[in-house]
Amino acid sequence: MPTPPTYAPITYSANDTVSGRWTGQGSVLTAQQGNYNFYNHNQRIAWLESNYTVTVSIATITSPTPGELLFTMTDSSTQGPIPIPAAAFHSRGAWAPFTSYNVNDTVTNNGTIYDVPTAHTSAATFDPGANDGHGNNYYSAMLTLPGNSLPSGGAPGMAVVKNSSTNFDYKLAYILPSTGSAGEVVIRTGTGPTDYVCGFVDAAHVTFTPSTASALVSTNVAAALEELKADIASGGGSITLSGLSDVNVTEGSGINGYYLSWNNATSKWVAVAAASNLSGLADVNVTEGSGINGWFLQWNQVTGKWIAAASSASLAGLSDVNVTEGAGIDGYSLKWNNATSKWIASTSALSGLSDVNVTEGSGIDGYFLKWSNSTGKWIASLTGATATLLSGLSDVNVTEGSGIDGYFLKWNNGTSKWIAGALGTAAAQNTGTSGATVPLLNGANTWASAQTFTTAPVFSDAPTTRSNLGVSVGSIEVVIDGGGSAIGTGLMGFVRLPFAGTITEVTMLADRSGSIVVDIWKCTYSQFDAGATHPVVGDSITASDHPTISSATKSDDTALTGWTTSFSAGDILGFNVNSASTVQRVTLALKYTK
Repeated sequence: MPTPPTYAPITYSANDTVSGRWTGQGSVLTAQQGNYNFYNHNQRIAWLESNYTVTVSIATITSPTPGELLFTMTDSSTQGPIPIPAAAFHSRGAWAPFTSYNVNDTVTNNGTIYDVPTAHTSAATFDPGANDGHGNNYYSAMLTLPGNSLPSGGAPGMAVVKNSSTNFDYKLAYILPSTGSAGEVVIRTGTGPTDYVCGFVDAAHVTFTPSTASALVSTNVAAALEELKADIASGGGSITLSGLSDVNVTEGSGINGYYLSWNNATSKWVAVAAASNLSGLADVNVTEGSGINGWFLQWNQVTGKWIAAASSASLAGLSDVNVTEGAGIDGYSLKWNNATSKWIASTSALSGLSDVNVTEGSGIDGYFLKWSNSTGKWIASLTGATATLLSGLSDVNVTEGSGIDGYFLKWNNGTSKWIAGALGTAAAQNTGTSGATVPLLNGANTWASAQTFTTAPVFSDAPTTRSNLGVSVGSIEVVIDGGGSAIGTGLMGFVRLPFAGTITEVTMLADRSGSIVVDIWKCTYSQFDAGATHPVVGDSITASDHPTISSATKSDDTALTGWTTSFSAGDILGFNVNSASTVQRVTLALKYTK
């Protein structure tokens, strides 16, 4: 075979952790890399198809030992001997009902050996065509045992009779009478070979004795016929209803239009009249209001019958409506009254509502309804609602500093009210952290405007957060959830940043001990196309220092070695799981300043 050309190596996404057979690039393959891998494989396969030649083939196949095959090649080398696969049949003896059979079991029944191709539990009786309902047979005939073969020879008209479980024989057919007409039945009149006559029998009811096939053990046709007794009913059989034991033909029989109805008392079918109107129905009382125009049937629980009742065409005809309370007044509506358990007519105006007091402040422009616990009613009021002035609110003190430009509302614990107050003004010089010329908003030392210091300020204790110096600190948190299973790999989602800032720390918290490596990719909003070209592994901001939990539940990194930590407003961050095991949910937090 010619020497194949040299091809470019295959690109892998991750290292082979089993035996180090290949080294990956540490990130998901791009579309270009995946396409090139397919092209690379296709080139190699095409070369093999064009250059591969068979130099050795099979010369002979022999079986030096029963059950084995030996392959001799054209170069005289051998392969084998190789065992020949064979089904191991398991004899289970005579077939038995309600027995569990496995594939390749063998059973015998009625002189034939059957293989079991489909596992099953046998039924009460043997059926050679039984199957599982999907075309899979339970039994497959293999061979018939010696002694069950039918005899050879014989003449036309002779019958084959089974003499024993293993022996059959021919018997001369009995001579049937030559007379008779179409439709007539052959009846045996004696025990001789010619004791038969033909005649018409009106039999419709025949019973056979013995009742089971297993009892028919005779060895010839004549004896078998003798075992069958025809029990002919009087008159040649029952061809009318009067001949049926469960029909009583004495009750209403023979009346035109009657039909059969079952009678539980007599356990028979009896003839009854078919009702042509309501008066013929047992569960309809035609004496109550019958025949009045427009009435309808209504069930009466007391009598257990349908009775005629009036159809209510107006509210006055309904039992659960009281038409004496406010009825017929324009604009009124129905409302339920618990006291009378009826619907009554009620006004739609507020003055008509029992839980509204229209005497308190009613009809004043801008007033609204407010609930009063003391009266248990809604009253008209101005205070406590959407007041048009702060002076209308009970928890605002408009006498303290009100109306001064630039003031704002702040809460006063002493008076339990909101009062007007100033932010403060800039100090001309540093005269102390709490002096009279350094107005402060709060204890966090945040000034209303820039302060001028003649010398560098000295702090007795370093500020605990950069917010003390006017720097905003926050955290971007992303949750990666496996949905109840271990987290998979790949791009998990994106976050758009609404402001510019600098990443200062990364923390990961897992729901259980395990390992996970996450890479963070960044692109601009205009570049973003959901990871088709941006963001991708080439947009990583973490260099080789990926956020990592290794056989633990948490990790934290403030060094951020090699990271691109700054970001601009509108940038998109993508979070890609490079690898993960065991962890089902992890929270990744990026701490930032802006």
